[in-house]
Amino acid sequence: MVFMYVRDWIRLEECVDIDVTKLSISPKHAARYLQFAGLNFAKTIPSREHEDALDQALQSPRDRFLLNEIDFESKTSTLGHIVRGPPSDAVKRMQSLLEANACRPRFYDDEFWNQSVLTDALDAGNFMAVEEIVKYCLKSMSTGHGVDVTVLEPGYVAIVLAALPAIDRAKPLLATWIAQYVSNIQPSRFISGFDDAEFDSRSSRFTVFARVEQLSIVGHLGLFITVMIEILNSIVWLITIMTAIIFAFAHALWVLLHNPSPKIPVPASGNSFETFDNSLKSMWEFLSADFVAIDGWNAGRSMDIMRILFTFIGTIVLLNIFSENWLPAIIFYEATSDELQSYQETVKNKIPWVKP
Repeated sequence: MVFMYVRDWIRLEECVDIDVTKLSISPKHAARYLQFAGLNFAKTIPSREHEDALDQALQSPRDRFLLNEIDFESKTSTLGHIVRGPPSDAVKRMQSLLEANACRPRFYDDEFWNQSVLTDALDAGNFMAVEEIVKYCLKSMSTGHGVDVTVLEPGYVAIVLAALPAIDRAKPLLATWIAQYVSNIQPSRFISGFDDAEFDSRSSRFTVFARVEQLSIVGHLGLFITVMIEILNSIVWLITIMTAIIFAFAHALWVLLHNPSPKIPVPASGNSFETFDNSLKSMWEFLSADFVAIDGWNAGRSMDIMRILFTFIGTIVLLNIFSENWLPAIIFYEATSDELQSYQETVKNKIPWVKP
């Protein structure tokens, strides 16, 4: 039997060997027939015969694994044909296969590694099948060997992450859930024998911050807070140094001027360094080059040295704020129109389901 069909505007033909003694149809070609027959020919006799052939394969403990067959030349698979078929039937068949733990998702494309049964479900708009596949790929599996340890399959996780941009455009909430779930997975669930002790000591504080996005009351507020936390985390050492400088100079001027000698007249505006609190406030104003608090003092060289030292040290530290490592890279990223167009073409080639 010769099957003729069109895929991506290319006319294709394929010969199918059929055992005339048993009149059996392979699951691959049964799924393909049901995909291209669609709902218009769902009740015809040929469609019912192909449905029976596919359902028999699903019910067979041995034949159901044949549904994982992939054609790398045409970049298609039997599972891909199933999810592109009639939506309700596709979901039922995928659920049956997933419940039997017989699904083995793989990439069709061995060059870009971006096409899979998940992307086929996204292209078909069958989001119920998308959710079932995502849950299957991200579920924990037992390692066996008599040890009660569950791990994730890295290849399955890679399939979900490759489709994450498309999922975000179609189902933003699902994409957010996937990103948060994957970002908080311990490495030991990917790498056998990985010691999480050191990893936990460095990442535990970020786990709390990652949950802020889930607490947002107003849309995107949680994302804004998370970005601010990331920025503050990247400049934490700058804040520490500036705090130390302010406290050091505030303490020095407080010791020098809180109880000045009779030889040093107090300004008519009053003594701004009489208490340590006022001294801190004055030093905070120094950050904006406001030296009014010491302009009225005539304390000799000590005051001039303090002014010069603070200006010199504070300026050197503050100038480093413009370091690109302290803010998200996108703020500093620059690109010409040619580079942007080239990147856009690359994305279109690697992710064919992105619409121009």
